[in-house]
Amino acid sequence: GGGNGILVHLMYTVYRCLLGTILGMVVGIIIGIVMAKYEGIYLFLEYPLELIRAIPPLAAIPFFLLWLGNGSISQIAVIAFYACVMMIVTTLVAIHNIQSVYLQFASTLGASKNQIFKLVILPGIVPELIGGIRVALSTAWGMEIVAELMGSYWGVGKVLALLVPFMDTGAVIASIIWVSLIGVVVDRIM
Repeated sequence: GGGNGILVHLMYTVYRCLLGTILGMVVGIIIGIVMAKYEGIYLFLEYPLELIRAIPPLAAIPFFLLWLGNGSISQIAVIAFYACVMMIVTTLVAIHNIQSVYLQFASTLGASKNQIFKLVILPGIVPELIGGIRVALSTAWGMEIVAELMGSYWGVGKVLALLVPFMDTGAVIASIIWVSLIGVVVDRIM
């Protein structure tokens, strides 16, 4: 840990953040597509989803830490969970925003419902999904730092938790700059 500098902690934070976000995004997009395609599933999941969305992510972190311990699993789980919720909503909104003229045009040309979904709707939601992915990544980045602050043996959040009591302002600012730079790089990659 401490003898290796901040790089080890940065890599720990980046890995957990990206892993949780990717898991949550994939599951969220799949659930959103299934909800959009099957009305019964949509009606079944709509109200629980709205209830979950009302819980602030930072308020849920302590519960994940209590349930799953203060290690990697709880950090990845809380990020995956909220990335999933964000991507379900983003996917549903993106599908709803597809202009009906495209659906009607494909139908007029003889496309089946499955063909319309596969060839019109799925490609049509990609731009909005990219925006949602960027929001999920930035939210996950902050959540990972907070989860590490609350209970982790590694990561930038742990470094910050150790530096603050020593009033080491320069090291805290350097850590924040590193976190910001990596956040910008990840966002630019998206």
